[in-house]
Amino acid sequence: MAGVQTTLALNDKLTGPLMKMIRAMDATIRVMEKMDASATQLDTKGLAKARKAITNAIG
Repeated sequence: MAGVQTTLALNDKLTGPLMKMIRAMDATIRVMEKMDASATQLDTKGLAKARKAITNAIG
């Protein structure tokens, strides 16, 4: 039983920082998308892939 409790504690300590990183990446992509609206030569395929990956990570 101690192994299960240890694993849960480790996962719990990872969730907060991981969610902060996901939110930061989401904000970065949002800014880049706004920048794209004013610049026509930015390739948005990578941004679309990143947005999809974030959506999948959040669930």
